Parts: sequence; C-alpha cells; structure tokens
Amino acid sequence: METWLSYIETAIEPIFFVVNPQKRIYWLYLLSSVALACLYVLVTKKPIYNDLKKLASAKIWLHPSSLLDFKWMLINHSCRVMLVVPLLSSQISLALWFNTVFTENLGEGDFLQWPAIYVSIIFTIILFIAEDFSRYGIHALYHKIPILWRFHAIHHSAEVLTPVT
Repeated sequence: METWLSYIETAIEPIFFVVNPQKRIYWLYLLSSVALACLYVLVTKKPIYNDLKKLASAKIWLHPSSLLDFKWMLINHSCRVMLVVPLLSSQISLALWFNTVFTENLGEGDFLQWPAIYVSIIFTIILFIAEDFSRYGIHALYHKIPILWRFHAIHHSAEVLTPVT
C-alpha cells in the first residue's frame, strides 16, 4: 500500500514544482528572474509595457512549442516515477549492504577525527562538484549518442521560451 501512495505522491509532484527549490520553476527563481529583468529595464531605460504584454500572452503559453514542453515535462516525470523511483529504492538496499560488508571487514572507519562541520563542508563541496559534472556529462551524452539526441533534440527545437523550456 505504501508503494502505491509513493507512486501517487510522485505522480502529482509536478503540481508542486513551483514550491520546490530543487526545480527550475521554483517561485523564488522566477521572482529573482523578474528582479533581474526589472534591473535590466532600469539600467537600459527601455519601456517595459510591451515586454510584459508579450510575457503574459497566450500566444507564448499556448504556442505548440510550449505545449510540447509541458507534455515532455509530464512524460519525463512519469518515466522517473516508473523507472527511477524503483531503481533508487534498490540502490538504498545495495548501499546498506555495502556499508554492512565494509564495516564487518574493515571496521567502523573512525580513524579520521574531524569536527562534523568540516565533514559537512567537504561533503557538500564534493557533492556539488560531482552533481555539476554529472549533469554536464549526461548532457554531453545527450548530444553524442544518436538515440539520446533524438529525445534531447526536442529541448533544442523550442520556438518560444518559457521557464519550462
């Protein structure tokens, strides 16, 4: 039963992307984009009315390119629900098993006595770098592997840009 609840929660997750700081369309990111746009307008002294009118235009948000982006966002999310969630739950079991094997064979590993704040800072830096390079590497693979490019090319074919694009 918990598995189904997990799938349901994950399936409706896109509704809450605007309040999730790990998503590109998080409200604070959108607000900071608006602030930067306002700063640009103040510095360049260009009139903003026409740009705001374009931004709110249904021509942009209901453009076939935008609708395709929305569909792909839902397809990607659905694939993640069906493929990645089960894969990650199996990885947790594998990580716990490795931890047990290493602890039994190598000991607790408490030979390094650093303050927790140092460990946290180093872990955060390493995780940030690893995540950044992995995103770069995956994106490069999307461009180099033909079957992946076929899916990724949609991202590069957008005719109008929205935060979802």
